[in-house]
Amino acid sequence: MAWHSIVGKSFTADEFERYVGSLEFTGWRPRFAVVHNTSVPDRKTWDGWQARRPPLTDDKWGQNLAGYYKGLGWPGCPHLFVTPGSILTMNPLTMAGTHSPSWNSISWGIETVGEFDRDLFTGSIKDNLVAALAILHTAVGLPLLPYERGVQGLHFHKEDPRTTHKSCPGKYIVKADLIKAVQAEIQRRNPGEHPADEGGNFGVVKTAPNDPLNLRETPSAKAKIVAALNNGAKVTVLGGKDVGASRWLNVTASGKSGWVAARYVEIT
Repeated sequence: MAWHSIVGKSFTADEFERYVGSLEFTGWRPRFAVVHNTSVPDRKTWDGWQARRPPLTDDKWGQNLAGYYKGLGWPGCPHLFVTPGSILTMNPLTMAGTHSPSWNSISWGIETVGEFDRDLFTGSIKDNLVAALAILHTAVGLPLLPYERGVQGLHFHKEDPRTTHKSCPGKYIVKADLIKAVQAEIQRRNPGEHPADEGGNFGVVKTAPNDPLNLRETPSAKAKIVAALNNGAKVTVLGGKDVGASRWLNVTASGKSGWVAARYVEIT
């Protein structure tokens, strides 16, 4: 397959949020995100790059990465490279990349600078990864939980049954702790959330017996319908959002995620 173009631009977390907000996910949409570590470079190597005069910037590294992946004959590359200094966007977020043997066509690939079997997962590298995950999951309504391998929830590269990277992203990145941090960051970046709508709550669809509730891709009555939820269907609440005078809930149900009108869900 022919190599497609990359973005190759680094962002601060707030700049990345604005960038993602400018995108339209009308074609390809991921089912989940996969967290990787780079291993090479590890943190010591990356820090050494910053000591150069002039330093190796993340944007310049992105150009080098593009040449490397293109030379491999791959059609794309991981979507993000999260560094201690920025969130480097490589593969377009609106199309499939190349990063994990089983899940290239259905997931975002997020590389994190470090070898986290020995590098500690702290400081700005943690902050940038948490922010990137929070922004991406909010943008398209992806659930962090519940996890089902190859279907939904936050994934680690080592969970791919076909990968040879059996420890990636490393023992110092603990998934449960990472998810809690991302949930807190989602809440911080979306301060208008109602307490009853916080991620992790559960709800039951309350509609007329023969009038299913539409699960939609985005919080809009005109958005594409993902599924129809019957009265009594159980949902996991991921968050909420006010759109005009309407309240919407981001939920997952029966392995699918999307948005529903809040007035038809009873929080349990």
